[in-house]
Amino acid sequence: METQFAKLKTYATFARHFGGKFMRERAQEMKTDVAPAPRVPPAPQLWDNEKLTVAWLGHATLLINFYGTWLVTDPALRSRVGVSIAGLLTLGPRRLVQPALAIRELPRLDAVLLSHAHMDHTDMGTLGRLPRRTRMVVQRGNRDLVRRFRQVDELSWGESTEVGGVRVESLEVNHWARAPLPTATAATADSCWKSAAARSSSEETRLIRNLSRLCADARRASTWP
Repeated sequence: METQFAKLKTYATFARHFGGKFMRERAQEMKTDVAPAPRVPPAPQLWDNEKLTVAWLGHATLLINFYGTWLVTDPALRSRVGVSIAGLLTLGPRRLVQPALAIRELPRLDAVLLSHAHMDHTDMGTLGRLPRRTRMVVQRGNRDLVRRFRQVDELSWGESTEVGGVRVESLEVNHWARAPLPTATAATADSCWKSAAARSSSEETRLIRNLSRLCADARRASTWP
């Protein structure tokens, strides 16, 4: 009972601090259209399985062909993320730009890498449209979010797993919020990780650096593209 009261207090504090801003942003969204994806969209069907190819699909979503092993990070490919109401309405932020690929255009994936449980990284609507056979790699404690999938790997910091000959390692990083949150929420936000896939130490270093730079550019461009 005490735990439930603490959660309710956290939610109430969050709503009091950010509820007004949230509603104003949703109202402003109604006045503009979602911009089309810029440039020529990726064509994964043409990618060479003997090379490393990465495409930024939007926000934190990267499609990776790692020498024939297909991975996607934090897939959020709908027009809006947030809380689903009766499966008919999603209450949450709307993206500014269409993703480079639609969900149906994704190739068959060897695994999905989910960095943390924020709604713009673990989008339940997108995940719900992926085949149940898709392998999920999540941080420790988030298995319940992907329980519909047949194979789930939970990784704590420093742990790793192998997907199609590719090593996926959980690395501890800082997760910065744009505004202070109640203690319970902030503690959860700090407990996140990023995934890196590699076949050799030199390739791992290069891939981590490139993905970090790409994600940093995405964050500078927009909070929710």
